[in-house]
Amino acid sequence: MDVIPLVNVRGDDILLCGGKGAQIGELISIGLPVPPGFVVTTEAYKDFMEDSGLDEDIAEILSQVNKTFNEYHEVAANIQSLTQKVGIDGSLSRSIMREFGKLDSDYVAVRSSTVVTDDHLVYYEGRVATSLNVLRENLLENIEFCWASLYSARSLEYMYQNDYTHRDVLVAVVVQRMVNAAVSGVVYTEDPEGKERNVIVVEAGWGLGEAMISGIVSPDRYFVEKETLKIKDFSIGVQLKEVMRENNHHRIVDVPKSKQKTRKLTDEQVLELARLCVQVEDYYKSPQRLEWALGIEEEHVNILQTKANVAY
Repeated sequence: MDVIPLVNVRGDDILLCGGKGAQIGELISIGLPVPPGFVVTTEAYKDFMEDSGLDEDIAEILSQVNKTFNEYHEVAANIQSLTQKVGIDGSLSRSIMREFGKLDSDYVAVRSSTVVTDDHLVYYEGRVATSLNVLRENLLENIEFCWASLYSARSLEYMYQNDYTHRDVLVAVVVQRMVNAAVSGVVYTEDPEGKERNVIVVEAGWGLGEAMISGIVSPDRYFVEKETLKIKDFSIGVQLKEVMRENNHHRIVDVPKSKQKTRKLTDEQVLELARLCVQVEDYYKSPQRLEWALGIEEEHVNILQTKANVAY
């Protein structure tokens, strides 16, 4: 299968849909409010690479690498250029566009989803691409960009450090309706600093989550007792900048003065997040770190992804 709706994906589809795709499908299957979408599978990726001749071309290029960081950059640029010169067409293109049409959204997020073929449980730490606010006319090239990102300098270095060949790692692509976030953040179902195991920590900032990732935001922090689901404390982060969508791009803008020192979430929204996150923790039977977003003019939060809880 080349293209699969996320509602049909489950956690054991990791070889076909990559780690991220399989995990998002599993969240949907247990009833979490996850933005709809589809996966362009690893089978589609393999067929594209083999049918275009890129697989053999890349094997030849990589056979001559001396494994120095400077050479990784040069080789990466060469491979990525080759990959993006071969366009997606035919039945795969039609299948992708058909699924895109079902999303009823002008904008989508396009994310790489990798898997190591010999050990599906290994988390592949080579940096691969994510594109946000992608329009229909740019969708295919952004999927190709995700494929090509498997051959970035950092990814190639990680491959060689772990004795992987380029055929040992496959990449699927997850395409989802883009949440135009008014507020976004993360939730830790267990205090990541290890101080209180029975406390959920909700972090929230204005705009898209990229602001928190880049460190330009000091988020609100809400502390919720896990057993009672009562807010025990919170702190408001003063926020001067946020990342907002502008056409098919996003940019850093000033937060209006009236919002800079205000709470990002109501008590009801904090508790809604806490309940959803307890559901995820109970399902996986381990502490989790979840990413979420609340869209402009939306009443309920969207869960974007989850992973095992890690310390700051």
